[in-house]
Amino acid sequence: MPVYKPREKNVIQEILQAYFSTFEENYDAQYSEKYGKYRIIRIKESVEKFIECGDYSKGITRIKFTNNDCKCEYFRPFVASLKGACKSWYLCPSCNQKRLLLFSEHLSENVLLNLPHRQFVFTLPKLFRPYFKHDRKPRLSASQTPRRCFKDHFFHHTRLLL
Repeated sequence: MPVYKPREKNVIQEILQAYFSTFEENYDAQYSEKYGKYRIIRIKESVEKFIECGDYSKGITRIKFTNNDCKCEYFRPFVASLKGACKSWYLCPSCNQKRLLLFSEHLSENVLLNLPHRQFVFTLPKLFRPYFKHDRKPRLSASQTPRRCFKDHFFHHTRLLL
């Protein structure tokens, strides 16, 4: 019978747990003038939430699929004080990823038009780059040419001005 092995803290959590108190003690002397005296309060809140995030000892939620054909179920760490996640932007990889996915879903469903979106990247061959490095006029002309081509193409097919 398999034995349950709880998830261990990730490396970032271990580093913060070990060294954040030293950073906090030195913040006023080294960083407060440049970044603000009261910023450490917000930083400390985020770090404390992040250290607790994903800790199974703080509570779990059992997730069971409603499909009768699938007997799958699993447990997710759930911290009641955090309402499930630390919600720390960029500090917590899993919470950050979740927020980015929710934000992109919001953009695609509520903000952006239902049109195909494209991104085009134009680069200059390395051989030509020294010629454009110091003289801005040819560089400006070279960057405007693809723009004009797409603008004309778009107008030709849609009769709309960009």
